Parts: sequence; structure tokens; C-alpha cells
Amino acid sequence: MLALSVGAVNVGQTAVAHRPAILRTRVVRASRWLTLMGLLCWPHLAAAQEARPDTPSVAPQGLLIQERRMVLTVDDPVVAAEALRKLAGALGGQPGQESGGVVKIRIPPTRLDQAFKKLEELGELDKGNAKTVDVTMKAADIGARIEAARRTHQRLAALRSDASVKDALLIERRLRDVDEQIARMRAVVADLERSTTFIVLKIRLVRRHEVRKLPKVELPFDWLGKISLENLLRPSVKPRRHGGRDSFESNGDISVQLEGLWLADRPDPSDASVAGAFGMHVRGGDTDPVGAAAGFDLSLGGGEGFVYEVGMMGGIGTAIGRVASIGLVGGLGTSGWTGSRRIPVAFELAAELFVMLDVGEEFRLFAFARPRWTPTTNRRQNGSEHALLGDEAVWGGAILVPWLIDEDELDDGGLRFGFTYREQVRTEVFLFTLGVGWGLQR
Repeated sequence: MLALSVGAVNVGQTAVAHRPAILRTRVVRASRWLTLMGLLCWPHLAAAQEARPDTPSVAPQGLLIQERRMVLTVDDPVVAAEALRKLAGALGGQPGQESGGVVKIRIPPTRLDQAFKKLEELGELDKGNAKTVDVTMKAADIGARIEAARRTHQRLAALRSDASVKDALLIERRLRDVDEQIARMRAVVADLERSTTFIVLKIRLVRRHEVRKLPKVELPFDWLGKISLENLLRPSVKPRRHGGRDSFESNGDISVQLEGLWLADRPDPSDASVAGAFGMHVRGGDTDPVGAAAGFDLSLGGGEGFVYEVGMMGGIGTAIGRVASIGLVGGLGTSGWTGSRRIPVAFELAAELFVMLDVGEEFRLFAFARPRWTPTTNRRQNGSEHALLGDEAVWGGAILVPWLIDEDELDDGGLRFGFTYREQVRTEVFLFTLGVGWGLQR
């Protein structure tokens, strides 16, 4: 009995002695497993952790890219695009991609004047504006991500030797992904560095429209043939020839947006109703020099009642240079806000004056004024206090800014902010909009 007791004690002591070693082994295995799972399943989190330096990083040397946007009016844009690619190579530059009618090429700065001469031989050239883009921080950010990816690659390679067959296959797949990411990011950095040694020309190709000559008409007085808008606005300036690039042939404003409505009920200003809606807005027309214009509005939503508005309009439009496009339109529509104390449904007759002010291709301001008549609904007649015409009055505006969503031109799209004020049924409606818009200049 004594021997059995002593043996049992020795076995217990041996088991207790081995417990720390077993626990350490399990902890090491669990730590490796968690590290492996983190690298395989959350690579971006691991890369972000690696990208945090312990000491402040030193900013790289400034990387500046010179850009110039131009418009080239040609007979055949396809033929001209091929000629531009050949021109880039002939001048010691690099041909770029073509997107949306814009051809991008790179040329040495010392060959810029020679490039202008060659482009003028291809068609009518508008040299546009030059700007400098600082890509230093972009290159630094990509460099940090490359370094983080490289460290992730090293950690995965270190885990591969002790991994099981299944885990080793997963690690190999992840290593290939990391290698591809590093290669893509290095290519982007190399492209940025190459761009700093060239001038980037973004050339928009515009097809030249054949103009049919009108029969000559003999006017009774010579001065009638010299009348033009420019001469009337600036009579001391000698008339000059207008090419297709000096004035818009057509212009348009399109947006899809989220809308927030706030309805103030009188006589108690604190009693208000709110709603949200999804909307679409379209305005535009031919403007060379006067053409047809059109508009369309759609809004559907709800909150405290169902909110809706639909309207279509048509009229005329014109432009003042490449700055202002003006439209005068009229049409039919219907709108309403259901529920008690809201806005009853009505059939509407509307007239609208709208203006689009463009600052180059980087910024647009849109404004409008619209009186409305509601002949079929008595409760909505004479509902505006300040309207000079009609039963209701609507004023509003919006700004379109492409660079807020990392775009360069209006026709590429941009963030659009809008505000509308309505006076109807002897109360006020405030409408705020946020969406994406496009400016269709031509």
C-alpha cells in the first residue's frame, strides 16, 4: 500500500511538472494560428498596422506634374487620335490612353512649341489652360502601402515553414496576391515619376460640323448686316470671327439626387412637416445661337405623407460665349403632398427661366425662377405672397463641383448641392438636395 501511494505521488508530480510546457506549446500554436488567420483573412488590417511608422516619416522630394487641357476640332476624331499617338512618339514622348473623346499624351517640355505647331496642322486648336498637379503625397502614400505589403510578405514567408499542408497552400495563395499588389503599386509610382519629366496634354477631339451656306440676302441697309450681340454689348471693339469653340453649340444639366423637404404650416411656424425623396433633374438645349430647350423633373418620396412631383417643359435656349447658357421653357406637370394640412394634388401650368454659369470645365452654377398656375385646384390658387405671376412661385439654384469626387471636368460628373424655395397654399416649402450631376457641354 505504501509503495502504491508513493508511485501515485510521483506520477502526479510528473504530470504537474509537464503542465507548463504543454501550456506554452499550446499558447505558441494559438499565437501562430491567430497571426496566420489575421494575415490571410484581414490583409488590409494587417497592412494598415504595418503602415504605422514608429517615427515620423520623411516626406519625399516634390513630384509635380504639368498638365494642359486643349480642344482640337478635326474632320475625323478617329484619324486624329491615331495621329496624336504617332506625334507623341515622334517628339520623344509617350502615347497615353483615350477615354470619352479625350486623348492623353506625354511630351518633353522642350518640345511643347513644336507640338502646338503640329496640332494646328491637324485642326483648329484651342490651347486651353495649363496647371500643375502636386502628386507628392499620393506617391508617399503608395510608398507606405508598398512597404506595409512587403512586411506582410516577410511575415507570411516566415510562417510557411511551420505550417500544415492546408495552411501552406493558403499562405502561397496570399503571397501571390501580395506580390501582385506590390507590382501594381510600384507601376503606379513609376508612372507618376515618369509623368514629372513630361508635360501631360489632355486633348479633347471635337468633330467639325459641316455648315451649309444660306442663300445670300440683300439687306436694304448695310448696317443691318453688322448687327451682332457682341457689337451691341461692346460697340468699341472690332468684330472678330467666332469659331465653334467660342460659344456652346449645346449645353445640358442632369442630376440624380436625394431630397429633404420641410413644409412650414401657417399661422403657427412651429407646426411643420418633413419628408425625404429621390429626384431627377434635367435641363438643356441647343444654343448655337438659338435652339430648342427642354426640361424634366421627377421627385418621389415620403415621410409624413406621400410626396411627388412630375413636370415636363419645352422652349428655347441660347448661350453667351462659353460662360452662360440661358433657357426659357414652359410646360405641364402635377404635384402634391398627401395627408392632412399638406398640399393637395393639382394639375400645373409652369413657365421657367433658367441660367447655367460655367467656370471653364471645373465648376457650374445653376439658377432658375418658375411661376406656376393651378387652374384645377381652388385650394392652391393665389397661394404665393411674392409671385409676380401665377398662383405659386418657385426659386432655386445648385452648384456642381467635379473635383469633390476626384473628377476633372463637368461632363465626367461631380457632386451637386441644391436649394429650392417654394411659396404655395399660402405657406413655405424648403427643399435641400444632394446628389451627382453632369454638365454636358459641347
